[in-house]
Amino acid sequence: MAKKQQTPRLRTTLIVAVLALLAAICATIGIVSHLSMSNYLTDQIDSSLHESAARSSGPEGPFSWLAATTQ
Repeated sequence: MAKKQQTPRLRTTLIVAVLALLAAICATIGIVSHLSMSNYLTDQIDSSLHESAARSSGPEGPFSWLAATTQ
């Protein structure tokens, strides 16, 4: 007797399809979350660095001490 080649059952096909869809959704959510958090944190660091640079430079500029010594 020759064995018939069995086709996948509907339940198996549906389970595989749902798992693949779930994996794709999770990957998409992870990528979007990573990119948005990366942009947000980079913007925070940039603004913090700009504020620090403005505080350290003072009202006359970052090299005001150099200009005062050469006059």
